[in-house]
Amino acid sequence: MSTTVPIFASSRTAAKLFDLREPEFLQLVEAGHLPGAIDIGGGIRRWEVDRLRLIASGTAALGGEMDW
Repeated sequence: MSTTVPIFASSRTAAKLFDLREPEFLQLVEAGHLPGAIDIGGGIRRWEVDRLRLIASGTAALGGEMDW
């Protein structure tokens, strides 16, 4: 049986990816340390999992300024 890998994550799932509680994750977003969610349609807001992985690995910081 294969495991489904999400493309987008809710704040709860995104927090789990960083081993944080949801309020901690949202505080980092509000402070500008992590990017905000994007609207994927119909007012549904989610975080891009690949982008979060790049941030967690430090790869997103290569090349200078973070843009979010």
